[in-house]
Amino acid sequence: MASIQVTSGPNLDHLNEDFKRLTAYLESKKELMDAHMVEFFTSNHWESLLSPQLREDLESLSHKQLTHLPTLAYDNTSEEYRTLGEHLRLFLEESRQAQLKSFTWVKDQREFTSNSKVNFISHIMTPKKSYEVDVMSDVISRLAKQFQVNKILDLGSGKGYLSQCLALQYGLKVVGVDSSDGNTQNAARRNERLLKVWSGLVKKSKRENNDSLRSDTVSEASPSCCDGSLNLCNHFCEDSDKKRALHRSSSSLSSSPQGDSRVTCKGSSDAIHRCLYSENDTTGELKQSYTCVPNLTSFVPVTGFVDQSYISNGTLTRIFDELGTPSDGENIECNGMFIVGLHTCGDLAPTALRIFSSESSVKLICIVGCCYHLVTQEVGAFSRGSIDSDNIPGFPMSQFLKPIQLQISRNATMVAQQAADRISSESQCPPPSVLYRAILQVILKEKFGLDGSGMRVGKAGAKCRDFKEYVNKCLYKLGLKDKISELSDEEVNSYLTRFKHHERHLHAFHQLRAAIAPCIESVFLLDRLFYLHEQGHNSACIVRLFDPVRSPRCYSIIASKA
Repeated sequence: MASIQVTSGPNLDHLNEDFKRLTAYLESKKELMDAHMVEFFTSNHWESLLSPQLREDLESLSHKQLTHLPTLAYDNTSEEYRTLGEHLRLFLEESRQAQLKSFTWVKDQREFTSNSKVNFISHIMTPKKSYEVDVMSDVISRLAKQFQVNKILDLGSGKGYLSQCLALQYGLKVVGVDSSDGNTQNAARRNERLLKVWSGLVKKSKRENNDSLRSDTVSEASPSCCDGSLNLCNHFCEDSDKKRALHRSSSSLSSSPQGDSRVTCKGSSDAIHRCLYSENDTTGELKQSYTCVPNLTSFVPVTGFVDQSYISNGTLTRIFDELGTPSDGENIECNGMFIVGLHTCGDLAPTALRIFSSESSVKLICIVGCCYHLVTQEVGAFSRGSIDSDNIPGFPMSQFLKPIQLQISRNATMVAQQAADRISSESQCPPPSVLYRAILQVILKEKFGLDGSGMRVGKAGAKCRDFKEYVNKCLYKLGLKDKISELSDEEVNSYLTRFKHHERHLHAFHQLRAAIAPCIESVFLLDRLFYLHEQGHNSACIVRLFDPVRSPRCYSIIASKA
């Protein structure tokens, strides 16, 4: 099998050129990015943010063109694209040129996945998660084999889907770290359930795949990170002392000093991932979590908060040292640690990259980030105030971008979360709740004299049967239930009638912004890539790891220390 080419990344001049074009584009579209859909009517976005020529082109769209608008520029020979108005074509072409999908140096998944993949065994996973774990575990195992690394640190491991796959199917030593103790315990319970049925799953897969999987049961398997076939882990704890040692080590990572306000991205807007464990720290109590499945030592889920000292404090090394080794006794050279993360949230992705750069023991990284709205910024609404060594923002990372002081507003980061490819593939306009929310903003302002800024209703009205029910549910959620009686059915319907005929304008505005969503995501990823190159990691590259329709956050940053 050919090796993966991760010894050299893109040319720095090409990066420079694309980065400059991207930042210039975002600056030119700042007002459009910063706009909020809920203020579409109250701030008159249609007329205040779009030129008359662009509005005319949008109004002339067919329904099919409107639903496919976010990605139409990538099919510029189609009838749909060729019949667009001149100003709209120019808008979409500028957007296309300012996103990763158009940069020639971005690598494709096919360069990193194998032709003779392990037959993936999916169990208790959604189709989306199964697809992501299948692809990413294949890439990780190939890189681990090529660079002779078998210690995997899975950051933001959640319920352990990726970690368990790497341990069970590829025989790698995995420590999965998540900030949520609930996720850690769920991962441990899932491990127990999976081990009970693993042998049967393997036998079933063997029958279905013409003996392509090994028929060994869990108790007979001989895993190896250098074996291209299915690896079934047999890392049993040989004695009770080893079990207790593992439990002590993993529990120590779960410590959190009382009174420390630093929290993580899981359910929090202050997405700071920190390791709060210190050998000299005697404050607070250890919050014990069950982190070791009794009969499996190839995967240990732990609860922890990650920062750049996470590896240097030594606890993680001890856990890896106590993990089981391949039962066949093969002497596999271990050349350091491999950091991985499947949809690492907010600041965890930049933190992982800083750890990779600063820690000599970390030889590889493969990270897919997400949740850009939770990334802290050096300037603007997301800044933390004073910046020190323990309080490093997640954006920008690169010295290239810092002098520009590019601020990505919260509204813009929410736009970045939109899935342009999926929106186009589904051929649907936004749901009625988008229109309803924009009209509700008018009601809050005109009827009740409220500014409405910062009032979030979330998915309160997602399943409402009509606008009246939507308004009532949202007012209740906003703590305004006493206002419900002030709105008659006739008055509610009059608001809907007043704005209903503008719904197509709202849909066009929504789709137009979705077209620039990949551009906003691209600046976060390019900033991270540029940072690695500035630190001398010239192998760093961006890989489109997933199909963006099936998994919208599809880009991975991969780097090695060759």
